[in-house]
Amino acid sequence: MRTETNLNRASRAEPEDKCSPNRARTTKPVVNVYRTSDAIHIEAELPGVDAASLGIDLENETMVISGKAGAPETEAANPCYAEWKTADFQRSFRLGSSVDRDHITADMKQGLLKLTLPLKEIEKPRKILVNG
Repeated sequence: MRTETNLNRASRAEPEDKCSPNRARTTKPVVNVYRTSDAIHIEAELPGVDAASLGIDLENETMVISGKAGAPETEAANPCYAEWKTADFQRSFRLGSSVDRDHITADMKQGLLKLTLPLKEIEKPRKILVNG
């Protein structure tokens, strides 16, 4: 499995006015990917994200995790200083032919997304007994 980067970051060359509204940004969540004998597991750290604002799309061999995280937006005031900003996030993964796409599961708990991508039966390691 190969991780793809499909990011659209805000320009860093332009200094930000401290009293202007927050600019839209896109970030890439940090992930851990590991493989067991029967599945590939992806854990993505998504603090401040609830399941309702999370999207996981699968098209052909690409799985995309996307959504919005951060401070709730308020129309009542424009903050002059904010360390907690709203940002869109996106992370793409190219899945190989070994993943059973019909049985992928996702669980979100306390800002940690856990995806389980089961391997097809033919891809699981197995022992071949030798008679003799």
